Parts: sequence; structure tokens; C-alpha cells
Amino acid sequence: SLWHEELENTTNLYFNCINPGAVRTAMRRLSHPGEVAEESPAPTEIMPAYLQALSTIDSTYRGKILLI
Repeated sequence: SLWHEELENTTNLYFNCINPGAVRTAMRRLSHPGEVAEESPAPTEIMPAYLQALSTIDSTYRGKILLI
């Protein structure tokens, strides 16, 4: 958010932070063996949020912290 504020009028770069939370991945299974995997979204289920945040067309997600 701070980088976005400092650079929004001087560059075409923009900054976002994406916190996906628990996601059903092999790494998550290893680090949290007691969790029920089906309770967490698969990576493909959260990908639309990443694509929206990375879009150069939509300026809604500029300098935001996104919790998925």
C-alpha cells in the first residue's frame, strides 16, 4: 500500500499483496497433516482472484491487500 502511494503518480507499476490463506497443495498437506484438505480451496479455485489483481485493465486492485 505504501509503495503504491509513493509511486502511483510517477510510474506504471502498481503493488498488491495477496494472502490466499489455506490452499489445498502438497506443501500444505506436509505442513498441516491433520487438516481436512477438502475444507481448503484448490489452487485453481483461487486463481481468478490472482488474475483479476494482475489485470492491467481493471484498476480496482491497485495498492490493496487481498485476502482470498
